[in-house]
Amino acid sequence: MRIGYSAQQVRDAEASHLAAGEPLMERASHALAVRIRELIEARERTLGSLAAPHGRVLLLVGSGDNGGDALFAGAELAAQGSEVVALLTGTRAHERGLAAARSAGVQVVTPHPESVAESARTSWLESTLRDQGEVPDVIVDGIVGTGASAGLRGRAREIVEALLPQVLPGRGPQETGAGRELAGAGVLEPAVTSALLSVAPAERVPAVVAVDLPSGIDPDTGDTADDVVLPASLTVTFGGVKAGLLRGRGAELAGEIVLAPIGIEADLAALTPAITLD
Repeated sequence: MRIGYSAQQVRDAEASHLAAGEPLMERASHALAVRIRELIEARERTLGSLAAPHGRVLLLVGSGDNGGDALFAGAELAAQGSEVVALLTGTRAHERGLAAARSAGVQVVTPHPESVAESARTSWLESTLRDQGEVPDVIVDGIVGTGASAGLRGRAREIVEALLPQVLPGRGPQETGAGRELAGAGVLEPAVTSALLSVAPAERVPAVVAVDLPSGIDPDTGDTADDVVLPASLTVTFGGVKAGLLRGRGAELAGEIVLAPIGIEADLAALTPAITLD
């Protein structure tokens, strides 16, 4: 039997623990780092080599707690020798997580503000992705979490649109929902997509690890506004499985779901789940 909880139920379960000063984020980020490390090691066994010694990891970092989880996990991985790059999807990020990441040697890449002309933003994104060299072993999706229900917007959307062909090799910009949006809106030059495809042979397709849930999925219904969602190889979800991971498109995009305990499990067990599946 599988059970899932609503985003509000999880927030309610966390409230007293956060008020008591319990380190929920630190527990979550450590569990995330452990799973990413296991994935990197499995990738090395399967492929025989990695993009960099101890693995190359690209963090997609939003402004909220999911971004903080990704940054703390990235700091732990960097301290273990992984090559870690944090690509911020906005002008703000979790302050303590960002400080920890920088202290551990994570390369932090900050985007142009939205006010910059589209051509300059596109050039920045293209050069940023090219500067990363080889395709990363793992992309960590820490853009948005349970507090978001609509589709991705702004810089986050542009980044995911650019990365989709890399995680879905062989599908050009006209063959994905993201590509159709791209072609219609002209958000990203075709050269960017072509460059990404050229460095992503099938055996080097990066694994995608979602932090709590893939960004762009409604945490309760599993619905998506469109196809601009990175399909996860693995979703590490914290405290309780989110209902949206078990139904709708969420069930298709979550990949393997791993539940990481953070200390709120007894609180959730006292509640009636939002969804129960046999």
